[in-house]
This record gives sequence, structure tokens and C-alpha cells, in this order.
Amino acid sequence: MKTTIRPNMERSDIVLMDDIVYSQPLAYFGRKPRPLKMLLLRPIDWWGQTELPPLPTVLWIVGGAWQQTFPSWRMAEFSYLAYAGYQVAAVDYRTVNEAAFPAQVEDVKAAVRFLRANAKRYGVDAENIGVMGDSAGGYLAAMLGATGESDAFETDEWAGYSSAVKAVADWYGPIDLWRMRSDALKKNPDSGEEDELLLRLFAGCPITRENHARIEAMSPERYLSDKTPPHLILHGTADEMVDVRESERYYDALTRAGVPAELYLLEGAGHCDRAFSQPEVQRIILDFFERYLK
Repeated sequence: MKTTIRPNMERSDIVLMDDIVYSQPLAYFGRKPRPLKMLLLRPIDWWGQTELPPLPTVLWIVGGAWQQTFPSWRMAEFSYLAYAGYQVAAVDYRTVNEAAFPAQVEDVKAAVRFLRANAKRYGVDAENIGVMGDSAGGYLAAMLGATGESDAFETDEWAGYSSAVKAVADWYGPIDLWRMRSDALKKNPDSGEEDELLLRLFAGCPITRENHARIEAMSPERYLSDKTPPHLILHGTADEMVDVRESERYYDALTRAGVPAELYLLEGAGHCDRAFSQPEVQRIILDFFERYLK
């Protein structure tokens, strides 16, 4: 069969730009610069385009229990955001074997400053930057949103540019590590040796009453203010890794602080469940960013 058709030109092409170094902090016990990379997913009109028009940009922070990162995770499915006119920037960050808290928060804040400092080069609408993350990345997204208008956890890289974001989408993030640890011990006093080690590595200190002040400073709830941007929270009711109560409590804290917040509980969904990739949930995410990033 030979047929000539005239396609409706409804969609742009989508391009993925990788290997963009956005920061070079010290890692390996503070002795070696670690290049941190970013990937950009965006619509593009034609391959010869030399100047990228500015687009509202969503920073994507992948989870991994702060032990490993895989920035391209879910990037293919985020094409729905690109087709809707957004750019998605996925970032790497230092893990607990490279540096303890607040290194991870410092890294994602540096990523936002990089986007603003290089807005023209990479087609970023510097006035409309949001953040989204899952699990450990959801925690970092919440920390980024809560501290963006303060000087907390800022570094010298790309100094002079703001790390504030306009909207936060937190997928089942562990918000209050002290509370999570206390809840786990109440359930089973003998449980959680592996979790205890991970939290100790992340916090850079033992999870004890003597270190409570330091660990409390790791919660985004501490930094909430009238400048905190709107939040969208997604959590599965069957999540066995991060209890759904974490998101419910964070939603309550946001509401008390006067922050616009929405909480969607996905019935029967577990941790990192494919339920979060379904069109119905994608529509919720897109509607949220449409309201706050455009």
C-alpha cells in the first residue's frame, strides 16, 4: 500500500540534553570535586534551532534512600510535561557515602541557581521554576521549597541567584526523620538496624536524644513560612517504606502555616508504585503546575 498523508502538526519534537555539569562540590570525605550533572527534557521546534525560548521549568529530584541516584528515572514518562510546554531538569546529587546532610540540600539549591544563572543558554523561564521529587527526592523537594527564600543551606556556586521555587510536588517524601524513627521504635523496639545506619549516615550523627536539635533542623516543617510555595503531595495508602501519615502530617503543618496545599492519597498504591505514572495522576500534576508555573 502506498499512501500520502498530511499529519496535523500538533506536537513539537522532544529533545533530551544530557551531561550538563551544574555543580562541582567536594565529595569523598571532602577531598575530591564531584561533578554533578543535569539532564534537560524539553520541546523543540526544529533541530537547527540555536536559541531556546524560555519555558517554565520543573526540577526533578529522584529518590534512592540518599544512597544512590538515577536522574533519568521517569524522564521518558515526563514527556507529557514537555508536550504541555514545560522543561524538566533532572539532577544528580551527592549520596550519603559521599557527604552527609546538608550536602544533598545544598546540591539541589545549587541546581536552581544554575538554572537561573544559565537561563538564556538553556531556555529557562527564571521566574517560573518548580520542583518535584519522589521518596528521598520528595524530601529534598520539600526542603528546597521550604528554605528557598532563606539563606539556609546556600553555597558560593552561582552566588547572587535565588534558589527559591514557585511550586513543590512531593511524592511520598519522608519529612520528619526523628518522628519516623520514633514511630518505628514504638512499633518494634528491636527493629530498624538498617534504617538506623542509613539515618546516621545521612544525618552525620547518631539518632539520639542528644542530637535531637540537629535532626530537627533536617525537617522542612521547621522552615515553613508565609513565603513557602504551594505544595502538591502524593502518597500511596499501602506504602510500607514511608508511612502515609508522614504526608498527612506534613499537609497539616503546611495548612497551619497558611501554605496552599493539596494532598492526594492513592488507594492501594505502594512505594514507587506505577500508580504514580497513570494518566489520571499525571493530569493532577499538570493541573497543579498549570496553576502555579504559568
